[in-house]
Amino acid sequence: MLAALFAAKAMAPIIAREIAAVVEKEFGAAFIRKMRVFIRKPELSVVKDALLANKTSEIHAMHDPTE
Repeated sequence: MLAALFAAKAMAPIIAREIAAVVEKEFGAAFIRKMRVFIRKPELSVVKDALLANKTSEIHAMHDPTE
């Protein structure tokens, strides 16, 4: 589930940029503006999740969800 969220956050800005007219027609101008923000500030980070996981157990390795 988390991998799907990361993929969606990574791909949505690219799709919004490449076919903005089509996306805007379906989702509106506000969606396009939000996706353009993600291009500049993607917010793809697992730091909070890693810190939370480390509180419950000793973490030795984590998979990169952006692969």
